[in-house]
Amino acid sequence: MPKVFVDDNETKVEMVVEEPKAKPKRKRKPLTEEQKKALVERLAKARAAKKNARSGTEPKETKPKATRKKNHQLKKKLQLKIINIENIN
Repeated sequence: MPKVFVDDNETKVEMVVEEPKAKPKRKRKPLTEEQKKALVERLAKARAAKKNARSGTEPKETKPKATRKKNHQLKKKLQLKIINIENIN
C-alpha cells in the first residue's frame, strides 16, 4: 500500500513502505502416549515434593521498612566517608 508524504518543497512523494511480517508460531510436536505418562508422573512427583517443602517452612520474617531505610542511609554515609578519605590521600 503506497503512502503519500509531503516533501519540504510541498511536492507529494509516493513511497511503498512494507510492514514487517509477524513471525509464524511453531507448533509443538504431539507427545506419544508413553511420553504423556512419563510427563504426568514427573509432574506429580514434583508437585508432591513442592507441597512437602512448603508445609515444613514458616513465612520469612522481613525487617520493617523504617529499619531497611535506616540501614540504607547508613551505607550511603559510609560510602561518602570512604570516598572523602580516598580524595584526601
